[in-house]
Amino acid sequence: MARYRRIIVHAGLSKTGSTSIQRNCARHRRWLAERGIVYPVLTLRGEPFANHAVPLISSVASVPQRYILGFRQRFGELEPVVRECRAQLDALLAAPAGDVLLLSAELVEGLVQEDMRALRDYLLPHAEALQVVAYFRSPQSGLESLLAERIKAGAVLEPEALVGRIRQKFENLYGTFGEVLCPQSYHAATAAPQGLVGAFFTLLGLDSAEVAGLELIRSNERMCLESYRLMRAINLRYPRKLRAEHGVERSPRDLNALLRLRGEPFRLEGFAGSAVYAACLEEAAWLETLLGFRFPAEFGRDPGPQWQPATLDALPAALQTLPHAAFRAAAAEFLSAEAEALEAERPGTARALRDIAAGLLPTNSA
Repeated sequence: MARYRRIIVHAGLSKTGSTSIQRNCARHRRWLAERGIVYPVLTLRGEPFANHAVPLISSVASVPQRYILGFRQRFGELEPVVRECRAQLDALLAAPAGDVLLLSAELVEGLVQEDMRALRDYLLPHAEALQVVAYFRSPQSGLESLLAERIKAGAVLEPEALVGRIRQKFENLYGTFGEVLCPQSYHAATAAPQGLVGAFFTLLGLDSAEVAGLELIRSNERMCLESYRLMRAINLRYPRKLRAEHGVERSPRDLNALLRLRGEPFRLEGFAGSAVYAACLEEAAWLETLLGFRFPAEFGRDPGPQWQPATLDALPAALQTLPHAAFRAAAAEFLSAEAEALEAERPGTARALRDIAAGLLPTNSA
């Protein structure tokens, strides 16, 4: 039986640039193939997937719906989906078209052990070696990124609820893959000359000079602290999961208009000296011992002053594009409270915030 020399599974972690890696791998599939690396774009119901999570999980998980929200609404009945995905993967594994098969699916990190072992046992017979690559960011950085992602999805979580997630993910992956797990520093990769994707390609064994000649695209959305706090205020008033109670229609990422703001980089406020700070320090020390690299010393950072002129200039247009008047009213209430808090020290900023808040509210006609 023909086998790949190596099968590489890029398993995220989530919030470490997986989408950028997947889009660039798909974009440069031909270039990779010329160098012996197969990066498939699988299809399901005619929809292409550069992210292999849905096809992989549909093929090996005992209950795929556990991991993929809205599975039946999106893809229909389970059995035909499993057959379609499994047939494509079986064909890929049975007839290697290169030395290396590269698969990317950050949802692998969250598989229960039974399903993760099923994935391992499915791939192992088809390769001389299996390697699982996972990028790790510091507990504080990872926590902030997870909070931002939940906010964009219409939820509000407190930082305490997310402490320890990175440790759990490492334990989950290592529990199944052991020494074939290849942990990488997200921070070192993003600081590399060609950035995260360039570092990933180099990790695959590709020539760094050739990688430098590629046009790499970036998919990450940056969130500033002002955007986060506005989204949080709206989500607290109109939580996505409580639509039936508040009556305002919600959809994933319906506050994305606020991502266009450029302000103070998103950081946890009041972090230094907190219980979350202590827990992140403890988790970082534990991870560093096992991962073999150190995280940046970024704990205890304090955000700078918010609502600078450039942010205020862009704010009215961003708020006016929100899809519901209820969102704008919640934002106006939040901005009015901000203005009151800043009145003594920054009266000009307070006045600007009040003016923006007033512009969001409907005017009474005579």
